[in-house]
Amino acid sequence: MADGLNMEVPKASPTAAPVKDMELSPALRIIEGPLAPKSIGGRTIAIFIADGSDPAVVDELTSQIGDVGGRPVIVAHKIGGAKMSDGSAMEADFQLAGGPSVLFDAIAVVLSEVGCAQLLKEAAAVQFVMHAFGHLKAIGHTAEARPLLDKAGVEA
Repeated sequence: MADGLNMEVPKASPTAAPVKDMELSPALRIIEGPLAPKSIGGRTIAIFIADGSDPAVVDELTSQIGDVGGRPVIVAHKIGGAKMSDGSAMEADFQLAGGPSVLFDAIAVVLSEVGCAQLLKEAAAVQFVMHAFGHLKAIGHTAEARPLLDKAGVEA
């Protein structure tokens, strides 16, 4: 920042106490800790779809989430939902710009190759996935959605 202001960076102040590395606390772990959720019961899972998504995959995922007490929510990049790969239309509970990933406990990105290619050009779609990753949400995806996750900087 000082470089951007064309200023010299001052020398760092000495610490009041020496820096001490500590062991990681299992009690504070979100994953594999005592407070980690045991199931997705009561959690809201966004299923992100676009034109060309496979309705059988979406239906199976919706069913499995509901069977364990989760709440599946369909998010599409358009207000009217999406035209699925079999020609049917699927309504969305949220439109992409009105349903940011921060609202959900996890996301599943269920895209076709064509749908993914279209969304690579939409900043809102990239940000939806980027923010989910940045907020440490669990992210599931179809193989065809991988380019969108790559563009959003998602790593395993």
